[in-house]
Parts: sequence; C-alpha cells; structure tokens
Amino acid sequence: MWQRFTERARRVVFFAQEEAGRLGENYVSTEHLLLGLIRENDSVAARVLDTMGVSLGRIRKEIERQVTRGDGRLQDMQLTPRAKRVIDLAYDEARNLGNNYIGTEHLLLGLIREGEGLAGRVLAKLGVTLETTRLEIKTLQDSAPATVPTRTLIAQEWKKLSEEQQYVLQAVGMPFGELPPGLQKPLETLFLTGSLHPYQMDLSRAVVRLIVEANEQAHTHKFTVSLITSVSIQLDEMMETEEGE
Repeated sequence: MWQRFTERARRVVFFAQEEAGRLGENYVSTEHLLLGLIRENDSVAARVLDTMGVSLGRIRKEIERQVTRGDGRLQDMQLTPRAKRVIDLAYDEARNLGNNYIGTEHLLLGLIREGEGLAGRVLAKLGVTLETTRLEIKTLQDSAPATVPTRTLIAQEWKKLSEEQQYVLQAVGMPFGELPPGLQKPLETLFLTGSLHPYQMDLSRAVVRLIVEANEQAHTHKFTVSLITSVSIQLDEMMETEEGE
C-alpha cells in the first residue's frame, strides 16, 4: 500500500497514528489522516490549502471539536475502511494527474473525495471543493521546477558505479563515508529526513548495503537499501533499465 508514498506522505501516516493515539483510539480514521496532513505544514497540501484561504489551525480546531475520543487502550493501529478508501482514492488521483508517486496533495484529494468521513465533512464545511483543489494542485505542479525522486536518484547513481563497487555494496556493504557523493546525498534524504522518521541516525558511522534484484523480462530493477544498524527500508520504485544493460 505504501510503495509509492513520498517521504512526506509517509510522515503524514506516522503523524496520523500519533494523533489517533493522542485521542485514545486504536485505529486510524480519516480525521487522524487529516490531522497528520496538517502537521506537515510546508507540504504541497498545506500550500494548496493556504492558497485557497483555508487555515490549518481552523481545520484542527474543527476536527478537535467534533472528534470522538477513545478509552486509550492502544493496540496495533489499523486503518478504518474509510481511511483505506482515502488511500485508494489518493492512488487514483495521482494516476489522473500523471504522477507516479503518492504525495500529500493526493492524500488531500483522497480525503475530499471520500467525503463521508469526518475529514471530508470538515473540509467541505470550510469550503474546500474537489475541482478547485485539483486545479490548484495542477497549477502548482505545472509551475514547479522538475525534481527527481530520491529513489530515482539512487537508481541513477547505482548505474554510475563500477562493477567492483556494485559487487562490494551488494555483498558486504560499504562505509557511508566511502560512497560517491552523488549516492550519499539521496541516502541522506532517505534516512535522515525521509520515511524512517523519526528513527534518525548518524550515517557517518553506518555501513550501507545496496541490494539490486533484476527482472530481465520486465527490464526493471528493484533496490533495497540496508544499514548495518539493523534498520532497513524497501525501495520499491521500479526503474527501467536502458537497452543493452
């Protein structure tokens, strides 16, 4: 489900779990996703809401006023059916926009489209409409300079490595400080500000393994980055190989 989520979108889900726990719930529903979303106050979704004149503080106030509070018996948190529907709709909105990732803007569109949960009702009350939000996101994307996703950068830098470097990285790993600078930068983004938040670490002492699984038939590679610190993350961005590789 989380394969194509950006680092910010993954943080939104983490924050949503925190918000649910704070409210004494053992599940994550649409209102918790919205509370998590507005905690990323410099995200695309936050900028879009600001452009439409919707205050993040007002959203929180409305949610807090209407939300029900649980008894505090925390367990493994699962998404409610409505929250799962939001994720499905976010994927659909990303496809409609021609995006191959799920960002905060797609989660916002999913919350609006779902409509029947508390999050959708609050957004509707504050005047947030689906078509206007889509238009604002499209305008923002069209005006933004092109950026390369972290996973794509890692895949591109992998192709620049020598066969010996590739072998060492896959077999035993390599100290972070000995990696080429072009590979260090996206790994810093991934592990220090990305989807492993808040498990931040000192990468200068880490040994990195970069394992590549090739699918010759589909002409794709799947990358898995692991740190010797026992923390690992699956990079599920599928990168097409070039002809002859």
